[in-house]
Amino acid sequence: MNEMLIYNWNATVAPDDNVWHLGDMGFGDLTEFRHRLNGHIHLIQGNHDNHRTWGTFEFASRQPHQLLDAGGLRVLLIHHPIHQPEYKCVAPNLDYDVCLYGHIHQRDPGWTSVGDRWYRNCSVEVMDYRPQLIQDVLQPRPLSDDSVIVIS
Repeated sequence: MNEMLIYNWNATVAPDDNVWHLGDMGFGDLTEFRHRLNGHIHLIQGNHDNHRTWGTFEFASRQPHQLLDAGGLRVLLIHHPIHQPEYKCVAPNLDYDVCLYGHIHQRDPGWTSVGDRWYRNCSVEVMDYRPQLIQDVLQPRPLSDDSVIVIS
């Protein structure tokens, strides 16, 4: 399984790409992956990421969430599906249009809206076990920006 994930990753991500990983990079020690994955990997910390995770892997950055501009949309990257009642306590007080999250390991690739905000599950099971370009993840919403930001 790990070898296929590494293959899929490196077939998608170039060495200089920025990758935003939406958490739960692994359970503990990631030494075996340290020099095998392409890109500059920014970790959105998940509930299974801990000091062993970030102590055994060189992340470009590590934070609880990140707000990006993608084609004029304010995109919140976070680990938990903050639109669901059981996760509201982890919701940052930020202004965003779209929230992309991991955590939920179900094959539910669709969009959910709450008010004027949109939410999408981006777990590895939904994303074909490989990183995706953010403009592809945000479809069918059209984007005007051709930036190359990869998320997983």
